[in-house]
Amino acid sequence: MKKASFIAVVLLFVMTVPVYAQLLGFNRISNDVTFFRNTDDDINNKGWTLQLVFIDSIHLGTDFQVEYTADYNWGLAWEGKYDYYVEIGILKAVYKGFSINYQRIEGTFQRGGVNQIGLRYHF
Repeated sequence: MKKASFIAVVLLFVMTVPVYAQLLGFNRISNDVTFFRNTDDDINNKGWTLQLVFIDSIHLGTDFQVEYTADYNWGLAWEGKYDYYVEIGILKAVYKGFSINYQRIEGTFQRGGVNQIGLRYHF
């Protein structure tokens, strides 16, 4: 009986894996890390920037795109201090290149966060 129970559990697992794969998925579209040396037009030092851009597709019952963009700056702000800008967005395609886009923006330039909702066109 133990052997039959083991086979039943294995068959149940094998049969349910494709169902989970159809409900949940992850696909990396573009993940980039860039390190910049900043200068003005006269080639004067304006510090450093670390830029992160991650764009991924997530399937959780339906397809979404998740975007994370961030700039972390050292010596670029007006007073030469550290500053940053972070943007996290979720996109849902709705019709032939059009997507509903929600973004949350945080940064040293703005007290508190900024919420944005809009319509994006992909071309």
